[in-house]
Amino acid sequence: LRMADAVEELARASARDDMVAMTAANRRFHFTVIEASGMPRLTRLVRQLWDAIDPYRVLYYTELSNRETVDRQHRQILTAAQARDVDQVVALLDEHREHAIARFAQILGPDDDLLVGRRA
Repeated sequence: LRMADAVEELARASARDDMVAMTAANRRFHFTVIEASGMPRLTRLVRQLWDAIDPYRVLYYTELSNRETVDRQHRQILTAAQARDVDQVVALLDEHREHAIARFAQILGPDDDLLVGRRA
């Protein structure tokens, strides 16, 4: 239910061009999955990493095609999760992550510290 609510909120926020609401709904969607691991230390670590790159998500969401891809991918992940198809959820999350990384590389360029792992 929490994932489904996040998917719908993200779609509504996208229709309003509300970047703040979009990033919040996206966070709820993903942390529903992460928190389901039952591993609080992992959740804290991912939260720290997530917070560090959150400002970049606004750049990603400015493009309508990225929003449409996220909506489609989140709905596929939700369907697989509801079916309790763990292998499919993992495969879809991998695809989702790879798309985002590829788009960030295009948006930011190959020399951005976020992508090459360097510290400023």
